[in-house]
Amino acid sequence: LTPAGGCGSGAYREIEVWVDGVLAGVQYPFPVIYTGGVNPFLWRPLTGIGSFAVPPYNFDLTPFAGLLADGQEHNISIGVRHDNEQGVWYVDGVLHLELGGSGAAWQVARHSDVQPPVTVKTTGNINATLNVTTTGKREVKVTATRPGANGPSTFSVSQQLQAYNFNTVEGNLQVSVGYMKSVTTTTRDKDSTRVVAYYPYYVYDFYAEDNKTMEIEAVVNYTRSVVIHGEVGGRAQDLALLGVINASAVYNRSLTNHSELFKGGGGSSELAQITLSNSPCYERSLQAQDGYTKAAQNSSYSCSWGEFYVCGLEICRGVPEPTVAF
Repeated sequence: LTPAGGCGSGAYREIEVWVDGVLAGVQYPFPVIYTGGVNPFLWRPLTGIGSFAVPPYNFDLTPFAGLLADGQEHNISIGVRHDNEQGVWYVDGVLHLELGGSGAAWQVARHSDVQPPVTVKTTGNINATLNVTTTGKREVKVTATRPGANGPSTFSVSQQLQAYNFNTVEGNLQVSVGYMKSVTTTTRDKDSTRVVAYYPYYVYDFYAEDNKTMEIEAVVNYTRSVVIHGEVGGRAQDLALLGVINASAVYNRSLTNHSELFKGGGGSSELAQITLSNSPCYERSLQAQDGYTKAAQNSSYSCSWGEFYVCGLEICRGVPEPTVAF
């Protein structure tokens, strides 16, 4: 269903990365809503998750390291699956390289891509109540090997994606509810990490107008949850990053004088939370009404990072400060 001025090709998208025409990884894009999205009064003053700092999407291309290091010219490309010419996506890539030790390079040994078709089921009609159900899945796995003194080593990256969207259109009312969930597992011999990303959402959008005014009523509730479970060197660690926002707003203005506002306002709540191995690490909650923050609550904790740590809206890996107080 593509209404006038709407986005083409339905409710399903995937970001894909290809190396010399071979699919190297897939991820779901988080539905960032900017400060004018759906209804501008939804985001005053609490803006949508990631609206001022869109987190990058990371794809591990280690299985292709041997291919990329052979001295020849190669192509790494980024695309969006299930898009069409009505959709516009600005994608660019940054290649991050880390030097390894001496020895043989990884060589891709096995590759699989299970790509069932996106299903779209429509019931009803646009003149009454139209229901559109969209479901999609994807499974990709790349495994590489290299010889070693103690036998061959194995490096694999697998991704499992699943999404659901139920969209109802009745006159000037549109309601969308659904989720996107992905599981990315990276394994090197006995060490492994598993990242689970879950993005549930609910959007209520009603529009009406008469000869003089227009009105938008909207509700947006959505969540960004990213959890990583790592087992490195025999040590297990879980790190969870959660962002939740629930917002509602009404916007009524003149059709002839766009600066003449008859009714405008809304309320929202936001939660940001970090947990480390099921222990609280950081928590901040905010309440806002009609453009002003009415309540703010911070919880103070001290966290001892391990292999993984939080950097902005990302979960990073490396050697940060060992102990961080929030």
